[in-house]
Amino acid sequence: MDQGSVPTIRKRIRVSWKDVNVEKTFLEACLQEIAHSGREGGGLKALSWKKVGQVLKETHKVDVDRKQMANHLSYLKGKYQAWLKLKNKTGNVYDSSTNTFNLTEEEWEIECKANKYCESLRTTQLLYPTLCAQLFDGVVATGIQSYGPHSTAPMPEVQVVDPVEVEQVEEEGVQQMTSSSCSQVKKRKRNGKEHVSAIEAQISSVLSLMAAKYAKPDQPTTDDCLAKLDELGWENDSLLYDATVAIFSEDNPAYRTIWMKLKAERCENWVKNLARTKGLPL
Repeated sequence: MDQGSVPTIRKRIRVSWKDVNVEKTFLEACLQEIAHSGREGGGLKALSWKKVGQVLKETHKVDVDRKQMANHLSYLKGKYQAWLKLKNKTGNVYDSSTNTFNLTEEEWEIECKANKYCESLRTTQLLYPTLCAQLFDGVVATGIQSYGPHSTAPMPEVQVVDPVEVEQVEEEGVQQMTSSSCSQVKKRKRNGKEHVSAIEAQISSVLSLMAAKYAKPDQPTTDDCLAKLDELGWENDSLLYDATVAIFSEDNPAYRTIWMKLKAERCENWVKNLARTKGLPL
């Protein structure tokens, strides 16, 4: 550097989130990271933010830093919560065909004073309420497609699940969800297009929540699971025993965690149901 020269200060480029494809990729990448690595406070873990940034850069050539992503996630959460409150408001103010709200100017003024995020809903849609619901509320989506700004299809209802209830899932519920989610997602052709059934969409959403819940460092090992299996007294040359070992051998720590949490009387049915969906002989 020449004497007396002024060092160049690199300004951070302000990212535009107006591209609907960038928005969708961002939400999907956040969901993916939460399912794999869990959350940290109200956001993502440090490594997860880095991976989301890499996805945006590789997919859309967008260079975003952690602070910008965290701020945008916070903004989307506020906008989604305002959207949900208005959607549940009495008086049929929500128009599902356009994903907009039928409020008078006076009503908008009242809502905007109560919640600053309502101002953005006054002029723009919430682009992907399904993804926002899964990300911010732990939601089971009942047949909702990711809703874009040009969509003309009516948007079905959103069923919100209390996050506390998700934390209190009993072994029986875990058993049912895991065995169901392992079935191959079936696609039906309707009017020349492929659609995923509402039930399968529910299973996919709940499984993501369960994966995030159980993806922790202190996962039980295969040896831990085999020790419990031997305590059950099943014949070690039986098909049931072999199917159980095959399940533990998969690279899916959630199966081992769920197995260790199941009561002894539920283990056999859980293995049979899961083996049936995987095509294992019993």
